[in-house]
Amino acid sequence: MAAKVEGTVTIAENGCFLLDTMPLVWPPGSSLSGTEVVLADGRRVSVGERVSGGGGFLPSGAAVSLLDEDSRTRATECIGTATGEVAILQVTVEE
Repeated sequence: MAAKVEGTVTIAENGCFLLDTMPLVWPPGSSLSGTEVVLADGRRVSVGERVSGGGGFLPSGAAVSLLDEDSRTRATECIGTATGEVAILQVTVEE
């Protein structure tokens, strides 16, 4: 997964995070807190902010299969019914 992944963080009606309009999987070690995500290094990303980093794009079923057990349940709710691709953000860079 070496593609550039960038866009604006938005949130769907069901509370799931999106990259623009595409379901978004955050880097390992991230935690969700309302309309904010705390990355493993402590940086916080809020809805409306732009993010950029490395990762890639996968069909929804393939994206869910990459996740650890703790993340899989919530991700299935958010991307399990998505059609098309899901943005996988593995690392972020500060802009």
